[in-house]
Amino acid sequence: LCAVQGGSIRYDGTAGAVFTATLPSVPTVSVPLGPDAAREGHSVSFWVEDHHLADSVCDYVAAGLVAGEGVLIAVTDQHRALIEERLVGLGIDLADAARLGQYTALDADALHDMLKVEGRVDPQVFTDVVGAAVETLRTRWVAFRVFGEIVDLYWRDGDGHLSLELEDCWNEVRSRVPFPLYCGYEIAADQGSVCGCHDVVLVA
Repeated sequence: LCAVQGGSIRYDGTAGAVFTATLPSVPTVSVPLGPDAAREGHSVSFWVEDHHLADSVCDYVAAGLVAGEGVLIAVTDQHRALIEERLVGLGIDLADAARLGQYTALDADALHDMLKVEGRVDPQVFTDVVGAAVETLRTRWVAFRVFGEIVDLYWRDGDGHLSLELEDCWNEVRSRVPFPLYCGYEIAADQGSVCGCHDVVLVA
């Protein structure tokens, strides 16, 4: 476990059996963060401007990294740039977190195309790609959290049924491996249908 998380163990047998374990330091931030969406289980927020989403997800990711949790996000390249700019501004070493496997960013646009098979979200593709990333976090970190906006991309395409199918895939994974899941939608989404898939609605 020590080695998996980027640490090392030194053995000294000269004066009896002495093991010294060294673990990497977790990121810290010097400014207060907003409310932690991870306390809410499967949460959702609706955003108007890109910076609203970026601010909210930055707080969510930073809180996880500082707590020593694994973090997985599935976002567009545009949003990833905004989120990571804010995280770096907080003093978080994202390169180090990524090297340790603590921080993983997936391309939401690529997954949007990959998961859609013959007009439906393919549960097996979800398991093979997204589920595999979740399983990697589960085996390497005691706690982890996830943020995703693939559901929003389907909704903006006019494929709201695919958004709900993807939400079902996420809920099925969480029924076996509980973890905080935070979803982001543009405010134009049908909030009634979306809210029914989540435990709580947050303000982005």
